[in-house]
Amino acid sequence: MVFGYTTRIPGRTALLNALKWDPSVDPVAYQPHPTVFERAGRAGVAVTVVGQRRFRKSGLTAAGLRSPGFSAADSLGERVAAAALAAEAQPSLVYVYDGDLDVTGHHAGCGSAAWRHQLVMVDRFVEELAEALPAGTTLVVTADHGMVDVDPAARVDVDDLPALREGVALVGGEARFRHVYAEPGAAADVRAAWQTVLGGRATVLSRDAAIAADWFGAVEGRVLDRIGDVVAAVGGDCAVEMRSVFPLEATLVGLHGALTADEMLVPLLVSR
Repeated sequence: MVFGYTTRIPGRTALLNALKWDPSVDPVAYQPHPTVFERAGRAGVAVTVVGQRRFRKSGLTAAGLRSPGFSAADSLGERVAAAALAAEAQPSLVYVYDGDLDVTGHHAGCGSAAWRHQLVMVDRFVEELAEALPAGTTLVVTADHGMVDVDPAARVDVDDLPALREGVALVGGEARFRHVYAEPGAAADVRAAWQTVLGGRATVLSRDAAIAADWFGAVEGRVLDRIGDVVAAVGGDCAVEMRSVFPLEATLVGLHGALTADEMLVPLLVSR
């Protein structure tokens, strides 16, 4: 249901930023299916999502993480304490998210010393969490995505290339995976232009072709217009920016969102 960092708001020529959300978009109507946490709660499991206070009532939390219980915890120490307390209930499911490694990678790069030091802190956090959890608890550690560092010289700016704007009503997505919303009747020409300009640096498909290729998994008809008429998945050392619309994104070193192994393959650690 949420197809990228920014996607078109249904019925409008405007973008929904999934992190900031938009007060005019009802997150439950946008993503009406019960979450894993809601299903677990209905099955008699004590469910707690542990997250930062500012995300308690965010649209993204309501869309993807809504649950019977939310425990506000900003620091690593608060998260350990909150998770350990919530896990005492039997049976229980506790979800804890830490975004500092992601933030560090975006700003300093995932090949930086800062990222490696932050990874050490995450490792220590997991160690503390494992020690604090009640005996018999299963701890699962994973990530939502990987990341790549992209050289500024290897980036393409839509603002600088008229061919990438011809017939385009709106550009969404993110620098490694763009949703391009075409003017009526212009989708085929837009796809051809984007593929010509980007060449081997990206795979550019129509919406229908991307769905057929299973890029988005099962797609309901009611959400089709959230996906770009044209979608561009970038590969290698490249990013597609649009500084006039996404100025902050252009300052980031580490990026993600494409279909490369570095961005999609993440570890899964299970400790009992």
